Amino acid sequence: MINILVVDDSKLARKRVIETLEKIDVDCNIVAEASDGLDALEKYSANEVDLVISDIEMPNMDGIELTTKLRSMSKSLQIIVVSSVVNELIKQIVAKDKAISFFKKPLDPKILEVAVKKIEHLVLKAKS
Repeated sequence: MINILVVDDSKLARKRVIETLEKIDVDCNIVAEASDGLDALEKYSANEVDLVISDIEMPNMDGIELTTKLRSMSKSLQIIVVSSVVNELIKQIVAKDKAISFFKKPLDPKILEVAVKKIEHLVLKAKS
């Protein structure tokens, strides 16, 4: 089982991600939801998390800064970032860190399923 933290300032967007995860054939547990990067760091520290699915554009701390801080805390944490905006900074971060995946909003459930299944395999392999 993989433990997932879902981060987005939109409650509706978090709900959609969680509903998608509940429908796919992956053994996962949503351990927490967060509304921005600061909230996400607190929830990450308080829970055992294998995967963070995060929006980029959020108040207080955006997904780029969150990703940087999370990576300094764990080199093995898997991260999926989603955004309606694709810029050069996002491309650079994803290109240099193989544990980060990027998907454009609106998030296609089939693409999320493939990505999470791949991450599930990696996480379970690392745990065994």
